[in-house]
Amino acid sequence: MNSTRNIIIVTVTALMVLLARASWRVLAADGNSHEINIAGPSQAIPLGGAWIATLAEANIITEWTITPVNPEHTEFISVLRQVRPDPTFGGGFLEADRETDWVGQMVQTGWNTFESTVVRYGTKKVEDQPQPEIVYIVVMYGSGRLVDLNTIEAGGTTAIFLPEQDADGDGFPDEGQEPIYCGPYTLTSCKRVQIMPPCELTPPPQGQ
Repeated sequence: MNSTRNIIIVTVTALMVLLARASWRVLAADGNSHEINIAGPSQAIPLGGAWIATLAEANIITEWTITPVNPEHTEFISVLRQVRPDPTFGGGFLEADRETDWVGQMVQTGWNTFESTVVRYGTKKVEDQPQPEIVYIVVMYGSGRLVDLNTIEAGGTTAIFLPEQDADGDGFPDEGQEPIYCGPYTLTSCKRVQIMPPCELTPPPQGQ
């Protein structure tokens, strides 16, 4: 009985070791198999790169740049820029005439998961003032996972604050302030920008 139990324990232990040393094999767009080591939560995941993220229900397309900031590639700078800017935030702030990029930080939370926070501002020009005024502050929290080397699934919350909720002027809502709006979002699609084949050049008109 004991020998049987010992055999089971040894077998399970061996399987655990093999799983710990396993690699996540994914099929990239080029048809080749790639590997992502899943030795543990501290193992870096290849988030760094340029991505296109969409939110179809809001008609939003963003260029998303993720840049590693530590040698382990577990912490990242996150920058998003909307392809079709809307400073009014869907008509909620008609006086706003400019929006900044989303900027923030992303951290790895598991072998293929992450969470992030990015901040964006809407501003308006004011006559006889050298600088525009801030109209709103947006804080977007997100969490997600790397499905394969070229696909991200993510969602989170979007919180909107007014400039008077930043009394100390540090660019962040003051502690304890409640957003005037908080709503969920889910990315419809998020794909890595990869090397694509060139287009075929249009032949020049005859005689030139």
